[in-house]
Amino acid sequence: MSLSLQRIFPALSEPTLRRYLTGQVVSVLGSWTQNVTLNLVVYHLSGSGAVLALLNFLLYGPQLVIAPIAGARISSHNARRTTLAGLVTSLAVACSLAVLSAFGVLTLPLILAHAIVIGVLTSIESPARQVLLVSCLEDAALLPNAVAMNTMVYNVGRMVGPTIAAVLYPTLGPPFAFATYAVALCVMAWCVRSMVIQPRMTKKGDSRGGLRAAFAYILDDPFTAKYLSILACMGLFAGSYQTLVPLIADRVFHDAATYTGVFFAAAGVGSLSAAVILSSAIGSMMMQRYLSVAPWIAGVALAV
Repeated sequence: MSLSLQRIFPALSEPTLRRYLTGQVVSVLGSWTQNVTLNLVVYHLSGSGAVLALLNFLLYGPQLVIAPIAGARISSHNARRTTLAGLVTSLAVACSLAVLSAFGVLTLPLILAHAIVIGVLTSIESPARQVLLVSCLEDAALLPNAVAMNTMVYNVGRMVGPTIAAVLYPTLGPPFAFATYAVALCVMAWCVRSMVIQPRMTKKGDSRGGLRAAFAYILDDPFTAKYLSILACMGLFAGSYQTLVPLIADRVFHDAATYTGVFFAAAGVGSLSAAVILSSAIGSMMMQRYLSVAPWIAGVALAV
């Protein structure tokens, strides 16, 4: 790795983190490919915006309840095991979707049932991956840069994954899109198994106390309370536009697969650009200014 790249992204100096980010970008890319494909399949089966909304609620809604509870029970001691268990189960779900779709028996109720499982698995695996990210660092001072790079990697997948879905769905069909995610999960599992986890000192006790302590901290800290409130509003009111993307792509531009991929990829480009800036050396200098204007920019963009 070049010294200039290491200077801009210092967290890349650690081999274990590079391995984690490699698996992360591949798995996130596959995840977006699968989720966009599910949106396209559901829309073509139902033609209903309400059913699309239900699908996305099942995919992302469980994180509101399950993720905080799971996060309170995950530590550096069980993060790898939890992540691997989630990856194996997600692999089974992806293979099931691919097989059912290949045989032409993937009905709307079956898709929604799979979506529930995907939502629950994501809610458990996401905090486990976050703990795994922290646990793989040898130098704790690199944590802010590592978190920013993880966000950047996520947005690479968010940008490229929908594009892959837009290509695979009309050309090779949904089975290949689901199989792509299955392969991505295998790559991530290999990376996780080969990572060196750094021992962390953790206090033992009732994990529910950790969850209560987290809520108490949020309520007592003015900045955190305001920040999470803004984040919740952005996710609820701004991020919900994603449900309408297949409808707009089909009814306005008359090509659901192509334009759904284009619109999601465009959103990924914007997020990736911000993540690259914030994960670089100049990110810390403009962080406060960026956070103060980002919600307004998103609101103006949606209004336009």
